[in-house]
Amino acid sequence: MRFEPTDRVPVAPLLGAHAVALAGIPHERACQDPSAQADALLLAVEAYQPDAIFTLMDLSAEPEALGAAADMRPGQPPVIVRHLTPQQLDTEALEERILTARVPVFIETVSRLRDALDDSILIGALICGPLTAAANAIGIEAWGRMLRRDRDLAARLLARLTAACTSLLQRHAQAGAHAVMLLEPVATSVILGPPDLEALLLPRLQEIARAAHDSGLLSMLHVCGDCRPSLSLLADSRADVLSLDAPVDLPAARHIVSGKTALMGNLDVRHLLPHDTPDAVYQRARALVFEMDSTGGFVLSTGCEIPPETPRENVAHFMAAAQM
Repeated sequence: MRFEPTDRVPVAPLLGAHAVALAGIPHERACQDPSAQADALLLAVEAYQPDAIFTLMDLSAEPEALGAAADMRPGQPPVIVRHLTPQQLDTEALEERILTARVPVFIETVSRLRDALDDSILIGALICGPLTAAANAIGIEAWGRMLRRDRDLAARLLARLTAACTSLLQRHAQAGAHAVMLLEPVATSVILGPPDLEALLLPRLQEIARAAHDSGLLSMLHVCGDCRPSLSLLADSRADVLSLDAPVDLPAARHIVSGKTALMGNLDVRHLLPHDTPDAVYQRARALVFEMDSTGGFVLSTGCEIPPETPRENVAHFMAAAQM
């Protein structure tokens, strides 16, 4: 991540949902029980020997803590079923509120992972970024309307949620995380164009990265989907690592970010990993290692979290691709 030599390319897939399935634990239990979530992730560490392990990806946890209602469906990730109004988010109470509901489950999971693994591998906490937390809490359509009709309110909500995210990442640092990965799928270019990203979100991403560094954390930023039009702006976020999805050509992205941030990604988790052959997975991962290994600043990973139905053999072949 510091563009220094390594003995091989580090490999750090987002294992969460697959790890839960591997452990035979109901997904809804892993979202509510830190012992179950940590046990599943530790089982995945034992099975695959990654260089990093991240908490379960749950984009409903922070919005639920902020006051939205989540539905815990058996065997499925929870989803928001009742949104807040923008005015309900426009309060100074968000810094305390974001630490309630199920959010402590993920903080405690980090603590259990650190107790078990210490510094043997990187332990990362996944948290909703301010834009995604806002959009999920009030609904993406309501966010879009507010962006067009009341940009001052949109900017104010992002400022309040940035303070809340900072409070949360500090708690993860205290629990023992080495890194925090900010999840910003709503920042994909098909939803948030570069002008809005630069004006509204980029200063907030920079603020959160600075807070992460002040707390002794590596700052990581994950954006789903096709964010190629915004890559140069995302490189200015001051994140140490930019985690990108499969639609982005990583060798091309490397030239755009120009060493401002390390890159992480980005094997396809929609078709390749869950549905193709182990050899196809290995060959694609190996090709990416070959394309990206010449200049450093690269972590082999998945474009998003690995689906629970992904065959174990496919994950093992993905991991093997990083071996020299």
